[in-house]
Amino acid sequence: VFLSGVAFRFAFFDGGKTGCLGNILWFLFGGLFLGLGWCVTGVLWRLTLIGIPVGVQCFKLAKLSLMPFGAEIIGG
Repeated sequence: VFLSGVAFRFAFFDGGKTGCLGNILWFLFGGLFLGLGWCVTGVLWRLTLIGIPVGVQCFKLAKLSLMPFGAEIIGG
């Protein structure tokens, strides 16, 4: 998956206290549904042989959508 022209490889989380508070608020007011949606999409993609790489990226996006504050995307 490409985000701003960089291949999304890993996301590291270090947001401190404000990032933690932001992640909690985000999780309660929409992040949960967004993360579950990406997880369901990832499971559906992983059911097919050709969709396995897409499913892996969906799970990475699910992790990023659950905790977006303080995330640092490392491109590859």
